[in-house]
Amino acid sequence: MYSQGEVSIEEYDRAMLLLGVKNRFIHGFQVPQVNESVSELLALVNELLTLWTAPGAEA
Repeated sequence: MYSQGEVSIEEYDRAMLLLGVKNRFIHGFQVPQVNESVSELLALVNELLTLWTAPGAEA
């Protein structure tokens, strides 16, 4: 999505960091501050939804 201009490099980096958290959690490893990671993921998703559904946003 970054290469197509759908997300900024900062958003991409945040998503990749959270992907690592997800992978550790799914495979049964301890994930410190998992609640904060989930909150950050929700914030990122909400930001992207707002951006992509804003009037004038490209389809």
